[in-house]
Amino acid sequence: MLAKTIYEEMQVKLAEAVEEAKVVNQIRIMVDSIEAIAHKTNLISLNASIEAARAGDEGRGFSVVAEEIRKLADQSSQSVNNIHIVIDRVQESFSRLLVNTQGILAFMGNQVTADYTRFIQMGLQYEKDAIYISEMSNKITISASGIKKAIEEVSQTSQSVAQITNESISTSGELQESVSQTAIAVEDVASSAQTQAEMALSLNELISKFKL
Repeated sequence: MLAKTIYEEMQVKLAEAVEEAKVVNQIRIMVDSIEAIAHKTNLISLNASIEAARAGDEGRGFSVVAEEIRKLADQSSQSVNNIHIVIDRVQESFSRLLVNTQGILAFMGNQVTADYTRFIQMGLQYEKDAIYISEMSNKITISASGIKKAIEEVSQTSQSVAQITNESISTSGELQESVSQTAIAVEDVASSAQTQAEMALSLNELISKFKL
């Protein structure tokens, strides 16, 4: 079933995305380590500047180096802060994406998959109904042929009765037999008509199921 396959594939991909998102947390840990190092470097630079000031002229060159180290530490701290901001945005966006995706999966699992299953069941039912309609149509065709044949027999019998009456050459027994044949033929027509009516009623009830 295609819908079920897509649903399962999305679940797998979502699980993979959640697993890959853990990389962001690892980056945050590394950035925190860099920030700690930058902070310590800044403290060391500050202490070095103090010691250089105490040394007077002899420590002037070292003081310049300590200042450059402090500037680099400050730049590192600023870069770390910027990275933290980006990481926070990424995690926030991913969280929203995760919630939305889970909502879509829930909708697919609860609604779309159920609707698709009902659609398949309806399709199977329509197929059965179509077969039944075809069978009913064949029966109606056969019944109609029987009615046509019975009508022809009635017509022939009526013509025979008319001929016998007009020519007055038949005995009362022959006339009675012709009348009996006519009655039998009429009964056949009535029976066939009743059968056709019942099948037509069943067909109409079945067709009404297809109306939306």
